[in-house]
This record gives sequence, C-alpha cells and structure tokens, in this order.
Amino acid sequence: MEENLDKLFDYRPLIPGSGRFASIVGIGGGAGRVVDQMRKCCLPDVQLYAFGMNRKEMDELSLCGKYLIGQEGLGSGKDR
Repeated sequence: MEENLDKLFDYRPLIPGSGRFASIVGIGGGAGRVVDQMRKCCLPDVQLYAFGMNRKEMDELSLCGKYLIGQEGLGSGKDR
C-alpha cells in the first residue's frame, strides 16, 4: 500500500502556473463560516470554497468561491 501513495497524492499545482497546491472546502453553514474565517489568515497557495443550501448564510460569506446548492435556497429545513 505504501508504495502506491505517490500515485494517490498528486502534489502538482491545481492550476498550472498559479502556485496553488491545496483547496479547502466547507460544506454547510458552519463549515462555510470556518472557511470564511480562514480567508482572513491569507493562507498561501490555498483555494477556499464553500457550498451550502441556505441562501442567506451563503450571502453573508465574503469568499469568491461560494456555491449555493439546491433549488429553493432555504436550507435543508426549508421552513425554519
């Protein structure tokens, strides 16, 4: 198994020439807020993304890479 680890983890930049080597993805409201706080740390070579179902929570994030999933934008509770 250990001999296959080099093939499993590819450490090349995600976007050639960008120098970015990692992506951090937050899924859901709380995780999105954590990733948004990470943005303030100016982490080098990192892309930050958030995915969520609640339009209000997603609008409050200041990330460039934020994505609303689902159709209504009301979150998983839909009426809460």
